[in-house]
Amino acid sequence: MLHGLWGHVDLERDAGVLHVVATWPCDEGRRVIRITEQSPKSDTDFFLLNLARARADVILTTGRILREEPHLEYSLPPAWAPGMLAWREAAMGRTTPPKVAVLTSGRDLDPDHPALHGWASPVIVTSQDAARALRPQLPGHVDVIGLKLPSAREAIAWARGAGATTVSIEAGPSTARALYADPAVVDELWLSEFLESDLAHALRGPIVFAKAPGSGLLQPVGPEGLRHEPSGRWRFSRFRHRGMR
Repeated sequence: MLHGLWGHVDLERDAGVLHVVATWPCDEGRRVIRITEQSPKSDTDFFLLNLARARADVILTTGRILREEPHLEYSLPPAWAPGMLAWREAAMGRTTPPKVAVLTSGRDLDPDHPALHGWASPVIVTSQDAARALRPQLPGHVDVIGLKLPSAREAIAWARGAGATTVSIEAGPSTARALYADPAVVDELWLSEFLESDLAHALRGPIVFAKAPGSGLLQPVGPEGLRHEPSGRWRFSRFRHRGMR
């Protein structure tokens, strides 16, 4: 699929910080698409999301994402799992599952959420006080990391300190935007764009990009991929930090 989409199939083993996001272009920039049963569906976007998970050492998400998506899980789809796991081992050199790190205050964290019981090994990243309170409440397989000043950047620093060379970001727009502020820490962006002009207001999330990606340190890699899917027209782009080409 990658060859038909972007004209290449080889991805770097170590991506640095990889951001994967589905958006809707509008006059103000690019809005994230809220995830509900009514959201426009794209098999290509879903494939890329899971490929990023199969590529990662650590997947960074947030407690808010878990609250907004009560059925979210971090297990590869059965139809793709064998091929993606083989690719993860042969091409990415990774033989164990990634960690899914949930950056959270601990508020309303559901110990039974499926995100904490899937293929990816769960880690709660929170404040030191919250870590002490949460540990007795969580199943034994859930690790808990207490940071002095918890933030997405500090969570990435923790992941890198633990040996991660590919950290995939699956976070909301406010968390993601902070990673593009100077000094930006995002090394690679996989951008999915729903190109139809009609998107229900309830599905229009906050702005994640006010400017077009590719106008700064992130530069396009390969051609854009255009797809006509049952939900409508989509565009898929890959950007890399110019210093990492």
